[in-house]
Amino acid sequence: MECLLSIEQVAKSLGISVHTVKKMLATHQLRRTKVGRRTLIRESQLQRVIKDEPTDPGESALCEGLGIPHKESAKKTKEIHGGHD
Repeated sequence: MECLLSIEQVAKSLGISVHTVKKMLATHQLRRTKVGRRTLIRESQLQRVIKDEPTDPGESALCEGLGIPHKESAKKTKEIHGGHD
């Protein structure tokens, strides 16, 4: 069975605030699982965000939140890092 994480656990794992995790849930960058009244995130969702895999074909979860189309994200990364990955 896949591990389910609380919003607080996800925030700590990613090194971001609880507010940011809630924003990612609201904008569908993370998918939630409801257990009763609790909002939990599957470990696979956390791994997808870490790898920056798309939630939908042609979209990047993290780049979408920054307003950068997925196809341009690699180009922007190279510009930011001076052409080094």
